[in-house]
Amino acid sequence: MFRGGVLLNAGDAIERAFASVFSQDYPAFEVLITAAEESSAAIGIARKVASDFRHVPCRFFLANRSFTLNPKVSNLVPAIDAATHQLILIKDANIQLADDQLGELVANLTPGTGMVCAIPIAVRPQTFWAEVEAAEMNGRSAPHMMGASVIGLNVGFGKVMLFDRD
Repeated sequence: MFRGGVLLNAGDAIERAFASVFSQDYPAFEVLITAAEESSAAIGIARKVASDFRHVPCRFFLANRSFTLNPKVSNLVPAIDAATHQLILIKDANIQLADDQLGELVANLTPGTGMVCAIPIAVRPQTFWAEVEAAEMNGRSAPHMMGASVIGLNVGFGKVMLFDRD
């Protein structure tokens, strides 16, 4: 078992969430950030954080909205296509990772495992809809996902996912 990420709220929390990717204790990685539009507030925050971590290779991509019917998947396609590493970590912008979480996820990507997911814990919701998401994630989804995983069912949660591109 491993820790999930922490689901954060807007503002300073998004900055901490981006910084958590750049500060991973892992030998070699790159950060690829996608958004549907260049004017996204999250992209501005990500650019600011990236400038503080110049030693980590980072590139930004605009999404191809017409690739799939799923907007999240369409956002990911340009970055996955451009990735230079075999392993791909997908993380939502509002998820904060522990400093060693990338290594921990990689360690769980054992032979015969197609994808490793981290189940996040929602903290400090500040709006009604954030409360709804936190209640769903912490009260229903996480226990069911963990239970299914323990009994050997293949389950996934789309907030933090690591997979081998093959």
